[in-house]
Amino acid sequence: MPYAKAYMWEYLNKGDKKNLKELFEGILHETQPETKRGSVEEARNYILNNWDGIRKQYHADYIGYSAEGHVSHILSSRLSSRPLGWCN
Repeated sequence: MPYAKAYMWEYLNKGDKKNLKELFEGILHETQPETKRGSVEEARNYILNNWDGIRKQYHADYIGYSAEGHVSHILSSRLSSRPLGWCN
């Protein structure tokens, strides 16, 4: 459903939670394999459960940070199939 991405961003940017929920219901209705349905449900739950945090980034006084992404990236590179060592 390539068209759904544009609508999803529109609803997120406008803060339109009602239409976003309806869009997810439509996507779930059209998604056949159970494994893919699980992924859609997981994405829906993540977005709806974090709605307040997602919407806060649109406030004029919002100051974001990327600590989680940096920590994840560093740990990933250190703990990959070719792990790096740690030293003091």
